[in-house]
Amino acid sequence: MNLGKIADLLAVNGIEESVFLEKLYRALLLSVFEVVCKEIKKQGVKTMEKENFRKFKNKVIPTRGIVARYAGCQLPDEDYAEMARLLTAFFRTGSPRKKFQDDYREQLIKRQAGQCAICHAPITAKGAHLDHIVPWEYVGDNLEDNYQMLCGICNQRKGTAAYFEFSMLLLNKSSLRTERLKAHAG
Repeated sequence: MNLGKIADLLAVNGIEESVFLEKLYRALLLSVFEVVCKEIKKQGVKTMEKENFRKFKNKVIPTRGIVARYAGCQLPDEDYAEMARLLTAFFRTGSPRKKFQDDYREQLIKRQAGQCAICHAPITAKGAHLDHIVPWEYVGDNLEDNYQMLCGICNQRKGTAAYFEFSMLLLNKSSLRTERLKAHAG
């Protein structure tokens, strides 16, 4: 593929290359994490991997092996710490969902300047949805910084896709607004 085509696509859609690359890279890392989690579950080895993971003070050491075993790849050294953080949360899953108070939701909306974290449409606490950035099924409520507020349409479209924000880069924002207006009118 010609990289010029990607540059053209980004240019005609008004997407900065740095934003694209950052979201692409994060999507790739989350995809590796998702593959690892699914394989561990599929093979029924979560308890064994969890016990092995706990033996290490430096979680990067077992993380390298886990990523190689279940995703068949290697990561740049600086990304193993983030993958270890995600795996720590994955191995802690199993508790019921937390209930979040309205004031926490309001704080998130305020931090997001009153906008959906994905499409940037205006949102209020009444109509917004609290979302797990990395899906709950993989990390539960074990990551403090894993929450964002979304409009109903983005929340519905995202589902449990960890890479959704990347896939939304090219979506015509006006089509989202049209859908939102139709949803509220009907």
